[in-house]
Amino acid sequence: MGSSSEIYERVINKVNYLIHSLNLDNSDEEITNILDSARNRLEGILIELKSSFDILRSNAEWDVFSIAFYGETNAGKSTLIETLRILLREPTKEMEREQFKTLYNSKLDAENQIIYLISMVEQINKEYQLRITDIDNNLKIKDSEKSDLFSSIARLNDKQQQNELFLSIKRELSIFYTIGSFFGILKEQNEQQIIRDKIKNYNSDLTLLNTHTSELQGARKAVQIEGEEKVRSLKISKEFLNNEITRISKELSGKSDGNIIGDGRSDYTRKVAIYEFESNGQKFAILDLPGIEGDEDLVKDEINDAVQKAHAVFYVSSDAKPPQTGDNQKEGTIEKIKNHLSQQTEVYSIYNKRIKNYKNLVPNLVNDDEKNSLKDLDERMRERLGDHYREHFILSAFPAFLSIANCYENDFEREQKKFFSKVESPETLLKLSQVSNFSDWIKINLVKNCREKIKKSNYKKIKITIEKARSELSDILNEFKLNEEKLIKTKKGTDYQLDEAVEILKENLNSTIRQAVNAFTTQLRIILYSDIDKGLDNNEFNRIFELRKKEEFEKLREKIEKAITKIISEFEGEIMDIVKKHNRYETELLNNFRNLQFDFNFEIPDFNKKVNWGKIIGVGLGLVALFINPAAWGIIVIGAAISIGREVWGYFDPKYRKSHQKKISEDLIKKMEDNILNVLLKELVDGYEPINSSLEKIKNELLSSIDQFKSINKIFNGAKLEIELLITEMEA
Repeated sequence: MGSSSEIYERVINKVNYLIHSLNLDNSDEEITNILDSARNRLEGILIELKSSFDILRSNAEWDVFSIAFYGETNAGKSTLIETLRILLREPTKEMEREQFKTLYNSKLDAENQIIYLISMVEQINKEYQLRITDIDNNLKIKDSEKSDLFSSIARLNDKQQQNELFLSIKRELSIFYTIGSFFGILKEQNEQQIIRDKIKNYNSDLTLLNTHTSELQGARKAVQIEGEEKVRSLKISKEFLNNEITRISKELSGKSDGNIIGDGRSDYTRKVAIYEFESNGQKFAILDLPGIEGDEDLVKDEINDAVQKAHAVFYVSSDAKPPQTGDNQKEGTIEKIKNHLSQQTEVYSIYNKRIKNYKNLVPNLVNDDEKNSLKDLDERMRERLGDHYREHFILSAFPAFLSIANCYENDFEREQKKFFSKVESPETLLKLSQVSNFSDWIKINLVKNCREKIKKSNYKKIKITIEKARSELSDILNEFKLNEEKLIKTKKGTDYQLDEAVEILKENLNSTIRQAVNAFTTQLRIILYSDIDKGLDNNEFNRIFELRKKEEFEKLREKIEKAITKIISEFEGEIMDIVKKHNRYETELLNNFRNLQFDFNFEIPDFNKKVNWGKIIGVGLGLVALFINPAAWGIIVIGAAISIGREVWGYFDPKYRKSHQKKISEDLIKKMEDNILNVLLKELVDGYEPINSSLEKIKNELLSSIDQFKSINKIFNGAKLEIELLITEMEA
């Protein structure tokens, strides 16, 4: 039937033809009004069809074969998908694994450097200890010499005192000694002089020894300080390397395989993850869907959109038994499967057997009871899905994942070691899991001739959309009133425009903030790098960084305030235009229904009098004040404490210091960027609430009630027949 655009256009043209077929000349004013009403209703259906086709355009894939993995919570979908990403060499996974390898090698290099530094510290300690020991030995010798001198001086002092006492006694006993002593000619006096000279000489020697001792002590202290400084420098380098290892370890955890795998909590996967592949020139994608047995209100839309996108679906279960059937109180798993997968052309089941012990990893994986249960599963699935259900696969994803995964200091690594201790090789473990066979089947069989499969799958979805339109027409034949439909159509169009205006506002605000913050970080980086290249010591770098940061942040604030004020002003004008346009049309339709009221006490607005729409709109425009208010900016932390560290080589190598300062700048700028975005985008989200409230007030003002008019069953029956002809063409 042609390309997707041609199919959509053909269907829309068919409905347009139905609308134009009601443009009949009729002199009967009442019949003319009925025809006009029927035509307007068909235009409403056309809007719904276009909306549905827009969803198909956005969700359906025509170039990439999409494979959805769908099933029970904690069935191991993400474990299987992570393993397939590795086996099928998904580009982002390949890049992540290469980054892991690089980081791991960097960690090993850092650890080897630490070992070298430790040996250097030991060598330096030994070398300087020898030098200090040598000095200490010299000091001991000097101390011994000083002790000898002190002993000699003490003996001479004793001798001198004895001689002096002897002379004193002689002088008292003999006048001859008195006279001789006066003239200094006595033998004892000569001996005293000799003793004094010796004491003087010994004191001189002692002074010299003290000088030598002081010099040795100074040398010892210098050697000790020199050694301690070298050791301290090496320890600083070792501390830096330890920090690097800590940092790398954190990054390794983030780059390890298995981060998409759940932790056992219900609804761990809430968003659909899409992984793209290419094999033999054929592009295909794997979609990881949320589980269907958690809080489904949180993930219902995600599942529906992803299933619409998929061309083949694998229902994954960790139980070989058929899915449970529900009752009047609760929808069962089998009913959920039918509701979700009824549009699919290819549906498969996967029995992902839980195996945590190598002993359970037997050939073919299943026993006879499980084989019988899987036969029952196939029968039940075919009952619900017909020929679109194909077959089941048996595998065990967890051992397969462990056999090929990069794991680092986590539960996966511990499990991996257990399995590796019991198996001949990782390749054997992978083979026994049957996942490698399944991976090959995807490449060789599933995505084979996928162009035709994509077309067939999407045609079915389009046909279902048209059948839905036919069903709506059938319901309208008996349930909807013509005038009500006119008003619903008008209201729906206006609501759509209002919602679209708000969504555009949100996109503009979000984009403006992101662009402004990106420009802020880019400019700050350029200025800082320029300053750093001029050569800054660490203190200057701290000061310059704070100065530039504050300057650029003020520019950012002014830029965002100005941009948001302009966007909000344009938004207000657009809302006013939408409301005025709706007002004119509603006035024509509702002049005769002024006094009607709804049960919920809502009056139809008097469109003949002026409604203060500006006041209603103004309720939501507090967003401008939110961003102009300095308090909103005050909560943003635009920086963190700068820690240059004390890298030993930074003292001697200016290039290293510049490089290190740039690295610190980059880290801080990234943190600032993340923080500013987080705060401003959160402020945006907080600011949307009054806008949404204002929008609801506008919508409530636009609500109206209508009276019943004649049924135009005949015309809508014709429209229904035309739609059925379209469905017949789709089935041809």
